[in-house]
Amino acid sequence: MALQLFRTLASWRGGRLEATASALPRLAALAVAQVLLAWGVMALTRETGLVAAAWPGCAVLLVVLLERPRQEWPELMLASAGGIVLGSVLAEPAILRAVVLAVVGLGESLGSALWLRRGGARRPDLARPRSLLQFAVVLVLAPLASGVLAALFMAGWYGAPLAATLRTWTMAHALGLALVVPLLLALLRPDWRARLDRVGALRALGYAVLLAATCVLVFNADGQPGLFLVFPPLLLMVWRLGATGAAIGVVLVAVIGLPCTLAGHGALGLVPGLAARVQLLQIFLLVLSATMLPVAALLAAHRRLLATQRHRAREIHRQAQLLDSALSAMEQGLAAFDARGHLLAANGRYAELLDLPPALLVRGKPYLEVARHLAERGEFGPGDPGVLARERLAFSSAGRHHRLNRMRPNGRGLEITGRPLPGGGWVTTVSDMTEQLQRERLLAESEASFRLLTENSGDVVARLGLDGRFRYVSPAALRVLGWVPDALVYRVMMDFVSVEDRAWVASSFAALSLGEVEEATVTFRFQRSDESEAWLEAHARLGRSPEGTPQELVLALRDATDRKAAEAELLAAFEQMEAMAQTDGLTGLANRRRFDEMLNREYRRAMREGSSLGLVLLDADRFKLFNDRYGHAAGDDCLRQVAVAVAGAARRPGDLAARYGGEEFVLLLPNTDLNGATEVAERLRNEVLSAGLVHAGNPPLGIMTVSLGVASLAPTPDAAVDTDALLRAADAALYAAKASGRNQVATAAMAVAA
Repeated sequence: MALQLFRTLASWRGGRLEATASALPRLAALAVAQVLLAWGVMALTRETGLVAAAWPGCAVLLVVLLERPRQEWPELMLASAGGIVLGSVLAEPAILRAVVLAVVGLGESLGSALWLRRGGARRPDLARPRSLLQFAVVLVLAPLASGVLAALFMAGWYGAPLAATLRTWTMAHALGLALVVPLLLALLRPDWRARLDRVGALRALGYAVLLAATCVLVFNADGQPGLFLVFPPLLLMVWRLGATGAAIGVVLVAVIGLPCTLAGHGALGLVPGLAARVQLLQIFLLVLSATMLPVAALLAAHRRLLATQRHRAREIHRQAQLLDSALSAMEQGLAAFDARGHLLAANGRYAELLDLPPALLVRGKPYLEVARHLAERGEFGPGDPGVLARERLAFSSAGRHHRLNRMRPNGRGLEITGRPLPGGGWVTTVSDMTEQLQRERLLAESEASFRLLTENSGDVVARLGLDGRFRYVSPAALRVLGWVPDALVYRVMMDFVSVEDRAWVASSFAALSLGEVEEATVTFRFQRSDESEAWLEAHARLGRSPEGTPQELVLALRDATDRKAAEAELLAAFEQMEAMAQTDGLTGLANRRRFDEMLNREYRRAMREGSSLGLVLLDADRFKLFNDRYGHAAGDDCLRQVAVAVAGAARRPGDLAARYGGEEFVLLLPNTDLNGATEVAERLRNEVLSAGLVHAGNPPLGIMTVSLGVASLAPTPDAAVDTDALLRAADAALYAAKASGRNQVATAAMAVAA
């Protein structure tokens, strides 16, 4: 009953006290709750001093303030203050003391609420370390600060001992916060029922009964120091129920332990003096709270970490599948080997270009066997195949970037590039360079000197000073870049690099110029002489002086435009496949999967913006009879024509027309109330009716008609996401329309989601 009362207070949506009379019952309920708490605690647990052993009133007010907007705080604090004063006076008639101490307690709750709300969130989650640390600060400083004020007042006005009053007040209020705040925050969280369902209500009750039985035994066993026996069942509750279990468990220990201790029973009965026993019990309960809540937070963090790891594992698996698809579509052959020289992965193009049997491309196959197979075919020239294979293995696994051209015995020219992998191993790419090598060979035969031979290779060779200016550019620049070499010499290279790419190109070249790396490869866009842009792959290596200081950069620039175009085509194909996966093949409308995604997204948008979300669910009347009479091909054509009408009703950019299943269609209408959605539905019904699709099995009109169910919902920001409620309402309205004779629109009345 108390929890129901607190939920009523926390869910109060009234304005300020003077705004509406409907707020008065809520404020009265809060005041009554504070009267009962103040009077009950002081009557049952008050010791001979001036403050109760545990004071929950400030904790209750703190949670209410955390749950409500700040503009409602004055009325809540006034109602709470009145209740605390009245309850205190009923327990002990001292009006001045009750008023002053109530004001001090309100200051404690207000300061704590301001501290916990300073990040913007209303309800702190004590299962998270940051919120728990903030609450720990409140638990220590708030009772201490209010205790100083209370002790000064009691000492100055009543002559009470300053230190004793401060100690008693601080311990009682700290214990009240430690017991009440975690419990109420845990019960107000929407996920505690889900955890209870996962654990099982009977099993959770069993944990509580076990803890209660242990507490009864410990706190009634006179002269037996067995407080440590409380920890195992309490830890079991924390393990199974999380922060909720910790909060409930500590409160259960307090409820059983406090009356037994006041009566002089249990492990603390050995301590002489009622005040000393109560203080030791307070310390014990605070230690329990300070122990169990961090344990619950750590367990929650561990569970979140496990969930994140599982999500990452699924994402890695998905990316691996995408990578396999990309590798299969590559024009280049690719193979990766680990540090031991065992095959990790290879695509089909690699086997095709090297003419390798499938048995050599099994995961885990040693590279030495691949190299020996190639050597036995004469791929590496004359010599012992075993020796040649070991030489190739040593060369490939040396941890250096390498690129070489090889002419196979069948006349195919290959470019083989190797790059080391982090942690050992390497990746090899094989490109079919037959045509390019033939052109280079023909070009080389026409050259008169070795210099011209190198300068007319497929790549543009350039020397770049540390100031970023070209010192030398090979004649290949005219073919690759469209620039005469002399037009580039002494020009700043960055002036030709696309603005979007300058940052990472400059970063890579800066690392080379400073000697941080010896070589780097970057891909960027370069402005040609006709002002068009070409993609270049630049392999840069640092040239050093005889003394070892950085002197210049040697660049090999390769035209990567075709490769980039292929990558763009691959990306476009992937995006097209993604779009196809969200489209109904028969009607061209969005499919059920796309609709479910958009419904969830628009529902959350409506929650954030406080707008309405309309839904129209429609069904082709007596469609099975249409199929039976005219055949499935005609039925498909009928569904397409209905889909055209449905698509035409989705006029705004945010509207979504989808096929819901079979002959059912759905319209999702953001920012649309029930009247607007009904108007759209009626227009759609008339559109189908005016199409005049012959349907002899649909009397009395003898043409195809549709029945439509309309629903609209305006979810509030603090409501739970419940898209099924909107679907159920629209579905119920649809069935009402069909039951009323079909060819009509029915609406569903829904309350604002709370």
